[in-house]
Amino acid sequence: MEELVRLYIKEIVRLHGVPSSIVSDRDPRFTSRFSGAFQRAFASVLGPDLVAETTEKIKKIRERILTAQSRQESYADQRRKLLEFEVGEHYTSDAAHVLDPESIELRENLTFPVTPVHIDDTSVKKLRGKEVQLVKVAWKRARVEEHTWKLESEMRKDYPELFSSNH
Repeated sequence: MEELVRLYIKEIVRLHGVPSSIVSDRDPRFTSRFSGAFQRAFASVLGPDLVAETTEKIKKIRERILTAQSRQESYADQRRKLLEFEVGEHYTSDAAHVLDPESIELRENLTFPVTPVHIDDTSVKKLRGKEVQLVKVAWKRARVEEHTWKLESEMRKDYPELFSSNH
């Protein structure tokens, strides 16, 4: 087993770095023994001082993470408002801030239609040996307008109606 670990460190770790886990199609006892032998061999290569130093740094990092999480929870607790009600008191909600849901047309594959609305701008992209004509297209996607640059030739082929008034 020790020879197998030395070979693994020499070839695999050298090329790919230290693994975060070892997955094997062999018996779990083999994997367990290999993992233990790997850790012992690696510790002997690095030296016990470096292993101890790294372990201490990991402990400090964990403590700092826990402190930060605790601070965050404390801050959230301070920001939380307590609601108190008296017996017989009724709560009425204000529906003015509630938005009505919008219906979206979905296709069978659960995508929704995206349609070009108009051409906003044109540009010429100069490449090494040629120039490429681009257009900035405004798209309507589920009642939201987005803009993207597309090849003019493809847009003319797919959506000729966009160019009837622009060009």
